[in-house]
Amino acid sequence: MGLPDTNGQHRPVKIRVTRKGKLYDLTEFVDRHPGGREILEQHNGLDIEAAMQNSSVHAHSKAAYTMLERYAVGTTDTSAQQCR
Repeated sequence: MGLPDTNGQHRPVKIRVTRKGKLYDLTEFVDRHPGGREILEQHNGLDIEAAMQNSSVHAHSKAAYTMLERYAVGTTDTSAQQCR
C-alpha cells in the first residue's frame, strides 16, 4: 500500500535505508526481498548494518551485499534529509 497522490491513486511509500555512509532506495526491491517486505518496512529510515550482520535476524550472503549496491542513491552526508 502507499500514499494517495493528487489523483486519488496510491503511490508506493519509499523504502530508504543507510549502510556505511550510503543511502539506498529499496522501494523497487521490497516485494522481491527474500526475507519479506515487512522487515524492510521496519528498517525504513534506519541504518541496516547491524541487521545485515546479525545472522539470527536475517542472514545475508556476499551476493546480497553486491545486490544492495544497485540501489545506492547517495551518501548519508549529502542525503540524510531524504532518508525518512
